[in-house]
Amino acid sequence: MQIEELVEWILKHSVVPKIDLHIHSEFSPCSRGTTVQEIASVAEAKGLEKIAITDHARVKRPSWLSAYFSEIERARGRTHIDILTGVETNIHADGTLAVDKDILGNLDIVIGALHTLPILEMLRKRSILEEYVTVLLKSLEVANFQILAHPTNILWNKRIPSEAAELIIRKLKEKNVAVEMNYHHKDPSSEFLRSCIEAGVTITPSSDAHQLKEIGHFEWFDQQIAGIKETVSWIKI
Repeated sequence: MQIEELVEWILKHSVVPKIDLHIHSEFSPCSRGTTVQEIASVAEAKGLEKIAITDHARVKRPSWLSAYFSEIERARGRTHIDILTGVETNIHADGTLAVDKDILGNLDIVIGALHTLPILEMLRKRSILEEYVTVLLKSLEVANFQILAHPTNILWNKRIPSEAAELIIRKLKEKNVAVEMNYHHKDPSSEFLRSCIEAGVTITPSSDAHQLKEIGHFEWFDQQIAGIKETVSWIKI
């Protein structure tokens, strides 16, 4: 391979964008020691260029949003990096999102996350995987979010059969919904990620940080795409 070809290949495949569109702050109960200002400071020190503060949103109109927007504005005045607004909102069993559309419309980033599944349906069908795929496909049909969180984290099990993965990936591509490489959960599986990249699904590096020390581990993202020859379609935001 000539030097020019090598440089072109590196630019297309190995340069992970210095962004993180999934970080939890003080407004997520499960996050520890992560004020918006501290996040911005650490992200800047780690060389990130753009971040999104995407706290958990499980109700129609989160009560913390006003204080959240105030902290974002304050942090923006103290850093050189871009700070985007956003939420990680729950996906309901019918595929809809927990947060009202008018709230979501005022945010830069919306991450859809399937955290729970209806127990009665799982007992009736006797298949967690079947219910997971059904709910996820419903949510992607509506597609009111830009990024799918931890896509293969089914009750901490990263195994998704190829047939089910193909259905999900086809819908992700059709609806232009990005898949994250999630540092916190070490998700998705390498097989699912490779299939997404081969299909041309958009990819984004995400820490899903709940602690400051989880921000900026770009060596892990590099490892996830190492050996994949296809061009990675990185998210553009």
